[in-house]
Amino acid sequence: RASRVVIAAGGADYINRLTMSLCSDQLADENTLPEALAGVDIVVVPVLLGANYKVMDTTSAWRNAAPGEKDRNFESTRADEVIAFPEGD
Repeated sequence: RASRVVIAAGGADYINRLTMSLCSDQLADENTLPEALAGVDIVVVPVLLGANYKVMDTTSAWRNAAPGEKDRNFESTRADEVIAFPEGD
């Protein structure tokens, strides 16, 4: 069976929040969302949009995301199993 693809496009704040949702513990328990997505064959493609909706360097934005005070145990590679970054121009 082929994977389902979710394209998640937005500005820098959106990509940062998406990164935290998938790569940190935000509630009282451990974040299991990446494992749940993998279990149903979903791949998330984050797309960072800049001025005039130009696609920017999403990988760098993802890897350098800044966790907030509620984002525990942040690791930017935590959801790599279900993330596919856009490549090229």
